[in-house]
Amino acid sequence: EIDGKWLHWDHKVLPHWTAAVRAKYKHLHNHSYQPPDDLHSRFRPARGAYSSRDPATLDAHFAQMRAAGVDAAVLSWTGRPGGAVSDTQGVSTDSAAGDALAAAARIGMGAAIHL
Repeated sequence: EIDGKWLHWDHKVLPHWTAAVRAKYKHLHNHSYQPPDDLHSRFRPARGAYSSRDPATLDAHFAQMRAAGVDAAVLSWTGRPGGAVSDTQGVSTDSAAGDALAAAARIGMGAAIHL
């Protein structure tokens, strides 16, 4: 709710590429999920649905990694908004990358950008 979006928790079910398999799941055609209670994920985060822009969430995630012995994280960067590159949902990670790098620094972890 930090940025008013539920990116990656709320997108429509992507149709299977094989017609025979797609036909088995007609009930999911054009189905959209409605976070925070109805997530597009079989797995539920222990902290519940979250925004990757929330500084407290970023700090908690990096602290968990650090506590598990992880020294550095690699962040995917999909380019500037409006560019030719994005993730599979059309989302640019440009606006969140700085927040994640800052959280890594606050926790004392290294971080790198994957282009």
